[in-house]
Amino acid sequence: MVEAKPKAKAPAGECILSVGTIDVIGEKARRWSVENGKTSALMDWKKCREAIADMLADCDCDIYAIQEADQPIRDDLPRLLKKRGLKLGYFWAIPNPEATNQDQQLANGILYRKDRFKVGKKRTFFLSETPEQFSRGWGEKRWYRIAAACEVLDKKSGQKFFLMTTLLSNRAVNNENSGNLLIEREKLYNNNKFVSILAGNLDSRPNAPLAAILKSHYEDSYSMYPGKKLRGNYLGWALDARRLRSNNHRRSYIYVRQGTSSQCEVLSYKLHNKKYDIDGYETYPTPSLPVIAELKIK
Repeated sequence: MVEAKPKAKAPAGECILSVGTIDVIGEKARRWSVENGKTSALMDWKKCREAIADMLADCDCDIYAIQEADQPIRDDLPRLLKKRGLKLGYFWAIPNPEATNQDQQLANGILYRKDRFKVGKKRTFFLSETPEQFSRGWGEKRWYRIAAACEVLDKKSGQKFFLMTTLLSNRAVNNENSGNLLIEREKLYNNNKFVSILAGNLDSRPNAPLAAILKSHYEDSYSMYPGKKLRGNYLGWALDARRLRSNNHRRSYIYVRQGTSSQCEVLSYKLHNKKYDIDGYETYPTPSLPVIAELKIK
């Protein structure tokens, strides 16, 4: 485990914040994986939700980018996190808020410390050929993939930054087209004004074509931080910790783009590599471990 460093203190006009991205895995996907023998019964949402909440509290992020939160998770998280002393605001991008089908309820969202940040210009769009319409894209058969985008004001420093989160497909054609769309939307919404952050489970290896697409516009915070760090962050349903030593098992990313009105430095990059007690067993509560970057915006 990479040891956490004390958070840096920012002088006036500088914003120092920690951004974490966590794929919590939807309740339905967890239940299906348990019932079909893909993983342990410990991964059922009702069994591991307290551990997930402990994990998020331990990450101690200023802003969380959350993926795959279906309705049961969105119902439980605010109560569980409030119980742990986290006073958060919630911005969810939900494909179809009125649906009873959980496949149309799989949301991505931004959780933020509401005493410190103000979130504005909230936007959502679908990863498809018709991003403004409720739709699947590029041959997607099941999921309605959606992104959340917003401007964030740090009330302490006055600095603003742009933030997006999403969950991509592991299908190459969908993945690569989604990457181009994310860049297109970032240009449309932010217009290179503020520092821009893209955080999420992009379900792609660092040497895949998607990486080249995104690096034409962003920088990978993993590469921006020169210090020691674990290479992987995706354990798989087998929860195989050996994957953490391999760069091929990196699926969650925090990308950064410099703005014309502000610049960003990566002060630290770490993986929250900690096991939790679930029904008497010490284990990871999710196959995709949290990635956390501490950023300085000035």
